[in-house]
This record gives sequence, C-alpha cells and structure tokens, in this order.
Amino acid sequence: MVFGAEYGEAAGERDSQLAIIAAERRRLEASPEQEFAELVDIYRAKGLSDRLAAQVATELSEKDALAAQLDAEYGISEVGGIVPAGRIGRACAAAFMVGSLVPVPFLTIGPVVVRELVLAVAVIFALSVSAVIGARADHTNATRTLTRTLTIGVGTMAVSLIAGSLLSF
Repeated sequence: MVFGAEYGEAAGERDSQLAIIAAERRRLEASPEQEFAELVDIYRAKGLSDRLAAQVATELSEKDALAAQLDAEYGISEVGGIVPAGRIGRACAAAFMVGSLVPVPFLTIGPVVVRELVLAVAVIFALSVSAVIGARADHTNATRTLTRTLTIGVGTMAVSLIAGSLLSF
C-alpha cells in the first residue's frame, strides 16, 4: 500500500515535470526569441540590470537553453535528474517495513500498565527510523522529513487515542 501510494505520487510528479519539459522544448523551438525575452524578464524581475539580465540569459542559453528556461521558470534544475517513481516507491515501502517492525517486540515486554506508553515511544522511534531511511533514500532533507513525519504521526496517534477513548464509553 505504501509503495503504491508513493509510486503514484512520484509518478504523477514525474509525469508533470516531463510534460513541462516537453512543452518548454516546443516553445523554444517555435519562438526562441520570445523565450529568450522571457528569460531576460525573469532575471530582471530578480533585480538584475537590463544589461546583466540579458548577459546572464545569453550565457545560460548558449550553454543549454532548455535547462536555463526550466531552472528559471519552474525550478527544475536537472532535465535528466528526475528520480524514477519506482525507486521512490520502493524506498518508502522499505522504510515503512523497517519502521513498522520496530514496535513489535515492545508488545510482548513490560507490564500491561505501561505497555501503551512503551508502545507509543516505540512507535515514535519507528517513525523516526522510517523518516530518516526515507529521507536518505530520496536524498531529501532529513530534519524536515523527520519533523513532518513525527508531527503527522504523533498527531495521528493522539487523534486515534482520543477517538478510541470517546468510542469506548
């Protein structure tokens, strides 16, 4: 399930980026002067003088006009650097499997009175492990991924605990 969800999300993002690349390539072929002027305008809007904006656009366009347009307009810095969706899905599935195994031993140890607390701590640890593995596999910021994962995970546990307590009355 995790693999499928992550694969679908990554595949959709990759398809969107590939569509943007194809559209930008067509625009460059159809009207290179207009695209160049757009690139100059982007750099001018960032605070460069008219002369410097034109110089930057010229130098970047001479090297790789498509890459210059993609980076300036869409923040796509590597045309060939889009991570395959399958790899992202497999990495997330692996992180989920490893992380979900961490709390299992805690279900059998300790007195019943503290088992829920121990299990909650184990789940938080498992979420942390999953987040770090996923971030490293995806080459993303581990701190941001860890913070997001723990916020969502702990929030979900809290909502589940409250809902379960309300439904048990």
